[in-house]
Amino acid sequence: MHVIPPSCLDYQCPVHPKLIG
Repeated sequence: MHVIPPSCLDYQCPVHPKLIG
């Protein structure tokens, strides 16, 4: 599970959480 900050939308993150794995 990844925690995405409120200001960070799924595909608007500088580094995509799912790519960090």
